[in-house]
Amino acid sequence: MSDPTKPGKRWIKGDQQTDLARFGEALVAERHWRGTLTPRRVVVDSPLLLLAEESATVGKAKAVMKERAERVKDPSPGLLVYPETVKLARLLSRPSFVDAVLGEAPSRWKRALVEREVRSILPDAEDAENWRAIARVWDFVLGLQDCVRDARWLGHIPEDRWNVLRYWSGFPQAQDAGVTSVDQVM
Repeated sequence: MSDPTKPGKRWIKGDQQTDLARFGEALVAERHWRGTLTPRRVVVDSPLLLLAEESATVGKAKAVMKERAERVKDPSPGLLVYPETVKLARLLSRPSFVDAVLGEAPSRWKRALVEREVRSILPDAEDAENWRAIARVWDFVLGLQDCVRDARWLGHIPEDRWNVLRYWSGFPQAQDAGVTSVDQVM
């Protein structure tokens, strides 16, 4: 049990603070977020992080959520899925993933990739609906593909709404359009 006189690791949401002493998974996720996602400019309330949280919320097993809620006093819903939220955001912003879904591979292969990767984060369980998370991630992939396709047709640089195209190996076409830095586009 943690000593109430010593400051511990806390989840701060609004004016509430939740002690994470019994939820180590959230502490590990926070280190991953700060180490991987922050340098990728995936910040709190960014569209990518919100998509990841929504996907984790609909795809996580209810029994796991209940077990986590019992370990943490007064948890917010976002806290209960925070480890999966970070994993999903890391996946969606991983350069190799972005390259794969924007590559020339057939859609069936890309869909299988999405299903495999999401299921590795949100495994099948009797009380889980990871198919809903897969559908949200697949919509994200289709949105990225549409954005890139439309920009090519119009001769523009794709709008990076999710802040992940900067890691796409096909993005150097920005230099061909007279843009010296990807940050000028964002």
